[in-house]
Amino acid sequence: MRGEGFLTGIRFRPESLHPGFLGTYRMNAQDAPLTGPNEKEYRLSRIYFYLTSECNLRCRHCWIAPRHVPGGTSQTALSIDLFRSILEQAKPLGLTGVKLTGGEPLLHPGISEILDITRRYNLRMTMETNGVLLT
Repeated sequence: MRGEGFLTGIRFRPESLHPGFLGTYRMNAQDAPLTGPNEKEYRLSRIYFYLTSECNLRCRHCWIAPRHVPGGTSQTALSIDLFRSILEQAKPLGLTGVKLTGGEPLLHPGISEILDITRRYNLRMTMETNGVLLT
């Protein structure tokens, strides 16, 4: 993505908070400089990445109701190139952390690379997982 980036020039305001294909944005108003009489500039602090829409369990309480995948890896997953590109563009906007969720994020075929990229960008990471694939 050259020229005008995916996140370039976005000014975040509380009324702009909404779910998107990346998930929910959480802004940090701490120490935000005033940009006008009643306006504050909000820094992007965290992005929620829905890495896959599939899961290896069928939990009754799950509000997402992902497509069930009994084993293996996800067939519908966020591309690693897009993940990296978003981080490159979001870091200058104040990004300090990511939340990896899904479906089941550990089903993503490139989860190891995603974790390495997150570490390279020195970002805090939270993962919502059922934990089954950790054992």
